[in-house]
Amino acid sequence: MVPAVTHDGETREGRSFTSIALTVVDGLPIVNPGLDILVEIGTFALERYLAEQAKGEFEPEDDTVLTVTRTVNGEKEVTVYRIDTLRKLEVRMDGEFVTTVEDRRIAVEVVPGTDSTLLISDIGERIHWEGSFTLDPTGLVGDTHVDLDTGKVHEHAGTPGADFTHGGAVNPWGLEGVGEARIAEWRSALPDREECSGLPEESWRTATDIEVIFSGAVHCVRTGEGRFGRVTLGQDYAYLVWKDPDE
Repeated sequence: MVPAVTHDGETREGRSFTSIALTVVDGLPIVNPGLDILVEIGTFALERYLAEQAKGEFEPEDDTVLTVTRTVNGEKEVTVYRIDTLRKLEVRMDGEFVTTVEDRRIAVEVVPGTDSTLLISDIGERIHWEGSFTLDPTGLVGDTHVDLDTGKVHEHAGTPGADFTHGGAVNPWGLEGVGEARIAEWRSALPDREECSGLPEESWRTATDIEVIFSGAVHCVRTGEGRFGRVTLGQDYAYLVWKDPDE
């Protein structure tokens, strides 16, 4: 059996995900497929893994942590991977596994003496576009408007598709919506699509509140085409826009 980790949709760069195949055969090392989306952190004896975990190692960052525990020569060992995605994942099994799925953590223990198939698939949070942009608050030497649905910046307010412009010289890190685009304050960890789309209508504004404008502040956005996303304020604005469920 060849367990596979599969992701449907697109990567953060807009390319299709490549299927990730992990060969897990009883008593043999797991073969690293050498793909960018799956990073192998290492293989550890169980006691060492638990000790490092207690110190705060192997915590999810901007990714999902996968651990595969196997018994080799009578001793348990744990192989740790980071999957480069923040999307919600579905776990399916063809074989004998003990599996725990938590927020951005997938722990799999293979039953000794078995060769089985593990499938991890993307079930949502497909990314439409991700990147960064810079706006010129003076309007003299650079772009003043951005279309988050295409990632394009423009010099003119009348350009079709523009979603946001800068907050002006007195509020250079702020954003002001153009047309139907809206922005909403977010004060905790990075939101996902469900969290942004679930905000009440009164949370959405045409511009950022000057009281919460600082470098690193995170806001949910709703583009002129109706997609949800998030943006991190700063001299360079980092942003991500999700696909709609029916796209």
